[in-house]
Amino acid sequence: MPSTHSQTNHRSIELDPTQHAQLLSLASSSRDASIQLRAQIILSWASGATGEQSAKLLDTSRRTVSKWRSRFRQGGVEALSDRPRPGAPRTISSGKIAEVLQLRQTPPPQGKPRWTTRMLAQHTGLSQSTVVRISRSHEKRASHAPPSHNAHANHASA
Repeated sequence: MPSTHSQTNHRSIELDPTQHAQLLSLASSSRDASIQLRAQIILSWASGATGEQSAKLLDTSRRTVSKWRSRFRQGGVEALSDRPRPGAPRTISSGKIAEVLQLRQTPPPQGKPRWTTRMLAQHTGLSQSTVVRISRSHEKRASHAPPSHNAHANHASA
């Protein structure tokens, strides 16, 4: 496959002006932090940084740097987007998921001690099993989040 950019060797890369402008735009204004990071990886490579230097500078792994350099080498700027993932596409909108998660944070209906998955399902029009899956997924993400600084400080003083 013909290269979409000129390359002196695998350790450095020369970008054409269009690629450079596209990468600068993605690195500074993309709403997707993953795309920003990928663009920054390629820009640091073009400025002469080694993979290790790029990884340290961008607070990522050397493996991530290598992966996105390789993808860029194969397909240019377009290759920095995520590839389609296996499995069926999600059928529940982000808005519905947000509605369930926000509703869980509000006071329950009058006379009820808490929101149940059945009440959330009736209120949002989703099935109860879908509400359970959303809740479980959110709880997993929350449990993997690093502890907040204040929570850690309170625990240490106890």
